[in-house]
Amino acid sequence: MNMNHELFMKLRNLPGDPLGMALYAATASVVKRSTNNPCLRGPVGSHRTASRLRAEAFEAAKEAIRADDFAALSKLVSNPKQANWHAEKQAWSLLDEAVKNQSVPMVNWLLDKGANPNTLFLEDRPFAAHKRPRPGMYFSPLATAIDMRYLDIALLLLDRGAKLSLPTVWLEEDDNVSCRELAEDRGMWPSITAFFSKREAEAVREQIGMATGQPSVTQSQIRL
Repeated sequence: MNMNHELFMKLRNLPGDPLGMALYAATASVVKRSTNNPCLRGPVGSHRTASRLRAEAFEAAKEAIRADDFAALSKLVSNPKQANWHAEKQAWSLLDEAVKNQSVPMVNWLLDKGANPNTLFLEDRPFAAHKRPRPGMYFSPLATAIDMRYLDIALLLLDRGAKLSLPTVWLEEDDNVSCRELAEDRGMWPSITAFFSKREAEAVREQIGMATGQPSVTQSQIRL
């Protein structure tokens, strides 16, 4: 079974996934053409093999995350590039998988490996968080954590640099929803503001401790 056919079968078997079904429909004709047309094989074979290997590694990493298997994941992910793996043409990263799994240690582990806390997708493609948003639907690990009310994970992402300004819906100038508005809607804003107040207070205590030579409580000792 060639890679295209395997991709075709995987997409066909994604239950209840509109994106998967759309990709399945679009892929069906491509699979048929590429299977029978030698002009579409040959030189691009190595690229297809590399894509397949990346896809398999991504799936294996997702399984390790679901199982909270740090030993297995550490064999697959050891640098920022790998920590930021995402599914091809799907708004889903390893960090998204860890958030979905509600695993604070796994989210923290991926962040330590270099996963971007501001991972962002516009529809089904990566989008740089520093760019001006274009109209569309946006997806991010932070938005998922807030939407599902996973407070500990949301606070961890924010503590590691995630931005509340990340968009979730961007339509017109006055009809946009950021992660901040989403947090307010989900009733999480008081907890988030309390967290930032505590962090600012900790920074002040740290400065006082440095000035007086007295030890102070570090941020890592504050439970999220």
